[in-house]
Amino acid sequence: MRRFFTILLCATLIASCTEFEDTSSRGSIAGSVIDKSTGETIPTVNVELTPTGAKKVTGVNGSFEFNNIKTGDYTITTNKEGYEPGSTTITVSSEEVAECYILMERIPAVITPNKDELDFGSNYSTNTQSFNIVNNHYETLHWEIINNCGWITSVSPMQGTLAHGKTGTIVVKIDRDQLPDGDNVAVLVLSTEGEGSVDITVRAYGQAKKLATLNTLEVSNISATKATFNGEIINAGYPEYTERGFVYSEEPMPTVEKTIHKLSTTLTSDKKFSYPAVGLICGKTYYVRAYAVNEMGTAYSSNQVSFKTESTAGEVKMVKFDSKNLSDCSIIAYAEIVSEGDPPYEERGFVYSHTNTNPNINDEHIPVDGKSKGEFSAKFTHLLLETTYFVRAYIKTGDAKVIYSDCKSFNTNTTAGKVTLEKIDNADLKNHKTVAYAEITSNGDPAYTECGVVYSNTNPLPTIMHSKAKAETVNADGSYSVELADLEREATYYVRAYIKGAWGVVYSAAQTFNTNEKLAEVETLSPKDIDEASLSAILCGNIKSVGNPAYTERGFVYSTKYDTPTIDDAIILADGIGTGGFEARIVLQTKEKTAIRAYAKNSKGVAYGETYYIFRPAYIELPTYGIAVQSTDITSGDINWIDANSLCEDSTLDGLDDWRLPTLDEASVLYNNKYKIGNFSYYVNSYNNYAYWTSTIYGTTNSDYYVVCMCDGDVSHYSRTYSTFKRARCVRTLTK
Repeated sequence: MRRFFTILLCATLIASCTEFEDTSSRGSIAGSVIDKSTGETIPTVNVELTPTGAKKVTGVNGSFEFNNIKTGDYTITTNKEGYEPGSTTITVSSEEVAECYILMERIPAVITPNKDELDFGSNYSTNTQSFNIVNNHYETLHWEIINNCGWITSVSPMQGTLAHGKTGTIVVKIDRDQLPDGDNVAVLVLSTEGEGSVDITVRAYGQAKKLATLNTLEVSNISATKATFNGEIINAGYPEYTERGFVYSEEPMPTVEKTIHKLSTTLTSDKKFSYPAVGLICGKTYYVRAYAVNEMGTAYSSNQVSFKTESTAGEVKMVKFDSKNLSDCSIIAYAEIVSEGDPPYEERGFVYSHTNTNPNINDEHIPVDGKSKGEFSAKFTHLLLETTYFVRAYIKTGDAKVIYSDCKSFNTNTTAGKVTLEKIDNADLKNHKTVAYAEITSNGDPAYTECGVVYSNTNPLPTIMHSKAKAETVNADGSYSVELADLEREATYYVRAYIKGAWGVVYSAAQTFNTNEKLAEVETLSPKDIDEASLSAILCGNIKSVGNPAYTERGFVYSTKYDTPTIDDAIILADGIGTGGFEARIVLQTKEKTAIRAYAKNSKGVAYGETYYIFRPAYIELPTYGIAVQSTDITSGDINWIDANSLCEDSTLDGLDDWRLPTLDEASVLYNNKYKIGNFSYYVNSYNNYAYWTSTIYGTTNSDYYVVCMCDGDVSHYSRTYSTFKRARCVRTLTK
């Protein structure tokens, strides 16, 4: 019996050991399947463990596990359409996790997509995307899409045939209502019959549907009939709201069903939004709530904001003054309506005064049409000159309340013009008049109304109470000229230009001129073209100054009896006026020495030039001085003393052989009678003048001799060998 129980116990223990094997002799395998080309993990790979025959499918991250397996050596094989099969061996140790990584090589797909991923994101309205496929094989192939994801509701088309080089489009649709919260990933397999496959990853972010969350903010810009409602979105809800705005009522907690008006705002990306409500009633209390609508329904802010409408005063301000015109005593004032008020103003305009520094509606005022916001203006007229005005803009409400702007001022102070007297010219004493020229340098403000010239021969500062010449026209540059008439002879006149305006009369500095008569200045020039055979010559003269008044007659006087002929002798008239040279031809009846003089005649008298002679003898006797002098120089060129002395002593003019150089005293006589003698060489107003040799020695030696200049009678001395600008004239002593 005891032996039976012993045998039974052993049998029981053996059975227990068989049924409850020691778990300490087991382990695990954890691995990943990786694309050999890209290094990325491969999802949906079939994994088989040999010799156990256990099978797994890799997850999205390409991983797999075999748990609670006996220790020992195993073979792991992998298979996935589009990839070459893979395998590896691994040893499982007790109570350890054996890690392994299996590389799989993709079978080149000959039908390929243009995208390897479709990302639908989180936008509720984004439910459809597409990709293209292309056949790069040399023949027509059949393809299909394998979809094992429930929230991918449509892949169209799912399969088909694609010719070589052709392209097709695959449209994928999802149902967002089937998406779990958070990121969701699925894989579509594009399989080519017998020619490999490729994966297209599909991603979408799932959210549970919910209403938006809002907050109503304080109401702003409250007036009698208007207010601005303000709200903000705390959470946009899902799907995102498609409408937002405000509801309001005179009762608390308004809704879309219990609102005076539903005020929908424009949708923007800004979480804060506003709406300017109008048509409110003054003195009422209103309640406002923000709302937003999405597919789930209408959400309201949990809070409400109440406010009471109250009237607000408008605002007006002065802007500027412009276009001041003192000529017509006017100015334009500008103001601006900053706010019309609520209720809006009924009247606007300006009030002004030159006595009240804060003018009001009881002073002068100018209403201006219009009731809008912005700038307005009015023209003030009939202003007083030299006055300061105070101005305020105003608006008046329907209940006759007047609101004023700040006060601004302007003045109508005048500015006198300015004028200068330029010159007095073109005197005409024959007609007792002259011309004055002036220029206006400033028109004044207001602009002048009259200008001209005043003059007097008794008052050094003439005014418009004296003789006045008013200008009829003024040039664009402000210059003008007037004629001063009825002038008296032999008088000194004082002249001032004047300019007259509302500010009074302004005068220029005074200038003077006189009406004293003056002879012309005339000179006789050397005659030319003297013809002994025809006894004719051209007489020449020059007017240096026309005189005052200007000469009225000019010409030449001549005489065979007198050395200084006058207009009482013979006259030859010459045409022309003004300054400059003039000529006339003379023809004589007999050959006699003839004295000629140029002349010019005005009301003052007759002015004569110096005397010249024509058709005179070879020499001229000066009995008073006891000498005779040859009519021309001994030579026409420059000569030194030695040659001049020899030529004079060798001269036999008119059969006489006692010719010689003049003494210094005799040369002075020749200078004093140079016009009577004539034909001397000299320059007027020139640094170099011809000088005539004398026989008088300078000093104690005979190296230098005196010379006399026939221009001005100047006496100097030069070496007898010096010839530049030196001439000689022969004389002889008259016998009794």
